[in-house]
Amino acid sequence: MLEEDRRGRNRRDPRVENALEKVEEAQRLLDKAAQDLCSVDGYAAEWKATCELYQKVKEHWHEVDARRGELARSRLELVEDGGGPRYLLAGRPVHAGDVLEFDDGDGWLAARFEWTHRLDDLPELHLRDGSKRSLPSDCLFRWPRSE
Repeated sequence: MLEEDRRGRNRRDPRVENALEKVEEAQRLLDKAAQDLCSVDGYAAEWKATCELYQKVKEHWHEVDARRGELARSRLELVEDGGGPRYLLAGRPVHAGDVLEFDDGDGWLAARFEWTHRLDDLPELHLRDGSKRSLPSDCLFRWPRSE
């Protein structure tokens, strides 16, 4: 699970960091083994299969980490990319019309995110009761849980 540091940025749970470090260490060991086996006949095909398996394992754990991050609470981050300014939540782009949950101090509320993509316009949160709220600067958000 993601935790917030003093600056309000998310950081990974130390257990996740440890697991990802082990995956990287496994890759270094596999690379070393590949160098040793390259000169031995018949091992090229097995090495290719091992690399493909490693890639699938790595992709799986990155997906798990991303799903955990989606449920984590964080602040919206305004970034500039090739298509112009955009907001991110837990590293994922937030699009106009996306439903987010935000903590209003009394609990989590679902709201539809709307924004013109102009920096001089603040995003709005459209609640289910039809009311609108301006984007609070210090508000915590999360992606809704899948039903």
